[in-house]
Amino acid sequence: MLGTNAGCELPCWWGITPGETKWEMVPEIFGVYGITGHLYRNTTLSYGFDPPRGERRYYYNLVFHLTHQEGLVHSIRIQSQVLGDLKTNRFPQDWQRYALHQVLSRYGQPSQVMLEFWPNPPGPYYPYSLLVFYDHQGILIRYGGSAIPGEPFRMCPKLEEIDYLNLWLRPPGEGPSLLELADLDRAELAQMLPLEEATGMGIQTFYETFREADATVCLESPVEVWP
Repeated sequence: MLGTNAGCELPCWWGITPGETKWEMVPEIFGVYGITGHLYRNTTLSYGFDPPRGERRYYYNLVFHLTHQEGLVHSIRIQSQVLGDLKTNRFPQDWQRYALHQVLSRYGQPSQVMLEFWPNPPGPYYPYSLLVFYDHQGILIRYGGSAIPGEPFRMCPKLEEIDYLNLWLRPPGEGPSLLELADLDRAELAQMLPLEEATGMGIQTFYETFREADATVCLESPVEVWP
């Protein structure tokens, strides 16, 4: 399903399309795979593929949350995170359809791109996330990993280098802000800058650079631009 997405394109996810799929159909769709969801506050259904921490068969988890409005699926949030420090080629193989170059090739130039970065973390890592917006198409994709320290810091959003991948999906066209849909906390929003402000790279240059499958370029950002 990660490889085919049930034959549909985002914002459709595994055959479920925000604004079109009936809410009552969701349990039936996932029931085919023997998966039961959990309903929260009568508004959100959550499904998860979450192996125990000691289990190294899949190397990552996969969780999604679906909300409804007026009897239809309204939004979908997908989260996947590499488990522990052990990295293999399983995650990048399974998620290849959502690699940055694939996304740019499929959906075109993003409407906006933002970076979230923590240059003074409490631990040994320098976490960052790259947020790629397709506002009119109802798609937001977030790639998260650890920046390479130096001056400037380097951030390499290839699947082999990232620690997690999130998607937020809603109906195409006018709708709620994707950033509002992501529901990030104030601390995260405070550490977020538009791509050009953070790196000096415009969206068109970003698109032309990273849509190449063999692109080895990393984003570079001087520490002084960050709050």
